[in-house]
Amino acid sequence: MLITHILFDFDGTLVNTIDSLVNIVEQIVTEKNRLMTDEIRDFIPNMTSYRSLMEFINEKLNLQITYDEFKQDLLQKHLDADIKLMPGVEELVEHFYLCNIPMAVATGNSRPFYESISAKFGNFFPKYFQHFVCAFDDPEVARQKPCPDVYHIAVKRFQQQPDSMENVLIFEDSMTGLKGAIESGARTVFVTRNYSQIQTDEHKELVRKADLQLESLEQFDSKKFNIQPLTMLRMINQAKKIF
Repeated sequence: MLITHILFDFDGTLVNTIDSLVNIVEQIVTEKNRLMTDEIRDFIPNMTSYRSLMEFINEKLNLQITYDEFKQDLLQKHLDADIKLMPGVEELVEHFYLCNIPMAVATGNSRPFYESISAKFGNFFPKYFQHFVCAFDDPEVARQKPCPDVYHIAVKRFQQQPDSMENVLIFEDSMTGLKGAIESGARTVFVTRNYSQIQTDEHKELVRKADLQLESLEQFDSKKFNIQPLTMLRMINQAKKIF
């Protein structure tokens, strides 16, 4: 099936905000005179929302952090953090762009968070992505990940929609996102080095259902999806340097 459209998750797939979030949460609990635990670290990649993360931290560490306090602290610390694109993102996104494959971002996060973090990269996101959908506060998205709603809304908003969800390729880095991506009917790429999040038989089955599993976007094999090889982009970039 020809891939005509591509969706990317944001946190942990395009930008290293998941790694940053672990460090930020550790800062927050330390400021509350508590110790970070492996249980909280493992919870973060598959959290469904910041509210669920706050509730988990409060329960496990016997704290009473309010949601407004937690949300503001997270956003401010993220703005101060050294956020980077994940390895392989820049080259792969430019490759799809040169192949004339429309792309969009489908994130479980909020619009203010997405806009604040994506702005750190100048024109990168507006240039390459037709639009973004933030499941947390988008009025059209009825249910958060792991439900597939955010992907269906993102596909609906493409200027020219695909014939079928089978023509869509979704990149995800969490079990929560992967489950929703598979249920959407799209083809899926699961990108993770965090194998500790694959904890249950259901998780293992989801990974088996993914069309491709990678540790980094640098390993992406475009031939598996009948997309022009990435080597062509590398040749073009080399030619630009020569001339």
